[in-house]
Amino acid sequence: MSSSDTNIVGLNPNLDSEIGRFVVDTGLVTQDEVNYCREQQKQSSDPNQRSIADLLVENNFMTVNQAKRIKRSLEDRK
Repeated sequence: MSSSDTNIVGLNPNLDSEIGRFVVDTGLVTQDEVNYCREQQKQSSDPNQRSIADLLVENNFMTVNQAKRIKRSLEDRK
């Protein structure tokens, strides 16, 4: 996978906990889907390389557009 593929939606991996709670709380994805992606992060050689949002998109648990809307929502909260 090239480096341009590692950050699909531009969400910082440091926000993963907040993103995970947000997508589960809004019913967009299940906790099991988030847990699956977190496990993929742990198994990666660099667990901070890809955000949970990118992995959710890669696994087809949500779309790129949904991830971008989440990013805007989180940015608006701050």
